[in-house]
Amino acid sequence: MLKAIRYSKTRFVPNEDTLTSSIFQLLTYLPQELLWKIIGHCIGQKRILPRFNELEKIEFWPHWQKDKRNGFVEPDVFLSFRNLDIIVEVKWGNNKQDKDQWKRELKAYLKEFGRTKRVLLLAIGGIKNNEDELLNIRKESYEILKCRWLDLLNTIYFFKSNIDFEQNYNLQIARIIDDLILSFEMHGFFVGFQFDKEVNFRKLKTNFDYKKINQWKPII
Repeated sequence: MLKAIRYSKTRFVPNEDTLTSSIFQLLTYLPQELLWKIIGHCIGQKRILPRFNELEKIEFWPHWQKDKRNGFVEPDVFLSFRNLDIIVEVKWGNNKQDKDQWKRELKAYLKEFGRTKRVLLLAIGGIKNNEDELLNIRKESYEILKCRWLDLLNTIYFFKSNIDFEQNYNLQIARIIDDLILSFEMHGFFVGFQFDKEVNFRKLKTNFDYKKINQWKPII
């Protein structure tokens, strides 16, 4: 699919959902230990995360009931590791993170699963700063960790630059990372670039020439 978009063989309108699905689906194709390192490195919280955690399940836009009166919530991604659950809330373009939304999603998670293991919420994009926060729900504190899309991209590129390409297995990993970088580029994020505001590609024409992507050079 990515190649068809790159070579203009199919119509493509970038949006928050295409960004979310393309990045997180490809991330889960990586070896689990590398996925864990990327998450830990990006959020800068190695001191509070276990050294390694096996991914047991990933869900996109799970449907969790808040209560009978207030309907459902729909986090963007749910990553369930062996002894840790991560709720991922994604924002892109002009959309901003919302504390009330975080609280609704955490409450719905507790209703769905209870407090059987540690849970935290990872807010990607739409943040004013990357300082951690705590949300209090039912006299319990829950961690809100933050990450910018560009931080995640540069983290992924950092790990690619440290791959030993003499091993065929690592070449396979590098191909997945190349697709990850391409997915970022299709949504307006480039290695080494820092924008004051995240690019909103909704304003671009749908006949944008993605063939030019292979002419762009990353700034390292």
